[in-house]
This record gives sequence, structure tokens and C-alpha cells, in this order.
Amino acid sequence: MEKLNVQIMITGSQNALACPLGISMIVLSPEAVECVYSSQVRSMYLDLKSALENGERGQTPFTTAVGILLQINARLKQIEKEGGAEAEIAHTAEIAGDFRRKIRHLPFEIVSK
Repeated sequence: MEKLNVQIMITGSQNALACPLGISMIVLSPEAVECVYSSQVRSMYLDLKSALENGERGQTPFTTAVGILLQINARLKQIEKEGGAEAEIAHTAEIAGDFRRKIRHLPFEIVSK
């Protein structure tokens, strides 16, 4: 996030982690945290101030899908054990390349790179 000067990142448990869907994750830079605390929120469902305050006491504002959190935790530990994010990206690229080579003869165009 620092390298790209990203202040807020939003993703889901199913994106890149290959976990079941059901958990949205939001990562805030220190500047974004300051902005959250200094703003007045008028939304019950995306109240980041409430999420941060609950996080300080190890809680969430709403009931969380605990099973998915445990799977995310296990998956992150697996990625770290296998060499980190760069190794995971390289492994995924290798699988994608292999898949694309194997289907190259089929009658359709691959549009993603």
C-alpha cells in the first residue's frame, strides 16, 4: 500500500486467498485511520469508526463468520510458510500459464494477460 500510495484497500475472503466468501476486509493507512476518527458517519453498515473502536477491544461491530476467519488465518499462515506474497503470486502465475498453454488449442480467445 505504501509503494502505491494507497490509503484504503478493500478485498474479500475469496479474492486471492481462495477462502470461502463471506468476509470483507478493509485495510487503512494511518492517514485513513485519522480521517475515519475525525469524520461524522451516518451509516450503520459501513461505520469504520465503530469497527476500529471494536477492533481495539478484539471485537467486531456485528457477528462475524468465525469459521471463515479461522480459514483466512490458516491460509495467511500457509502463504507465509511457503515464502510470502511474492512466492504465492509466482505460483499462481505458473498455474495460470500452465492452464493457458493446455487450452491454447481450443476455439476461443484468452483476453486477460
